[in-house]
Amino acid sequence: MRLNKYIVFCIVLLQFFIMVMIIDFMRKESDMHQKRMEDAIWVKQYLFSEEILKQPMVSLYHQRDFDKEIYEDAHIPPIYEKKQPNVNKDIDCILTIEKINLQMPVFSSKNNNSYLENYHLVTGNPKMKYGYGNYIICGHSSKIYGQSLNRLDEMKKGDIFAITKDEKEEHYKVYAVYREYKEKSGDFTMQTQEKEVTILSCEKGKKNPRYIIVKAMSSSIK
Repeated sequence: MRLNKYIVFCIVLLQFFIMVMIIDFMRKESDMHQKRMEDAIWVKQYLFSEEILKQPMVSLYHQRDFDKEIYEDAHIPPIYEKKQPNVNKDIDCILTIEKINLQMPVFSSKNNNSYLENYHLVTGNPKMKYGYGNYIICGHSSKIYGQSLNRLDEMKKGDIFAITKDEKEEHYKVYAVYREYKEKSGDFTMQTQEKEVTILSCEKGKKNPRYIIVKAMSSSIK
């Protein structure tokens, strides 16, 4: 009889400890969930605050680290101030590609690297000006749909785009689209006597991306 009472007592005691452990686990989970919610709200307020929206966009490689830290522990890395160049002075022309809903200035200056890091379009070298020979335009493909040259891979032979400079618009017709590794990309960026445009960007989502190279000649289509 005593043995039965002892067994019942042990079972009740075990159930009690199990209940205590479950309650403690649920309390900790609730606290962690509350903290994650508070962090998420803080990150959202921080990212969409007026101060942050005024900051230039970080480069693609920094953006990956930035996203990783936000979603892992809501830690915001420091933002470094950079001296802003004279933007209007550095714009060489405007590129418009209706097919991919793109209209962006093309920069050509000693600040090309800075513009490229911030997902702007730049010329192949800082002294290149539109209107002579092979005009080369470079830009990142970006991870965001529609940003910079993210949709360049949609361009096909026969597509039309326009370049505007000094209020004069010229149309170009794509005669070829290539995908080549960096080592061979130089074959498409050499200067020519004929007036043409070359647009370069990287493939998206590839470990060893190739360049997407769009070649176009002047067109009489209005």
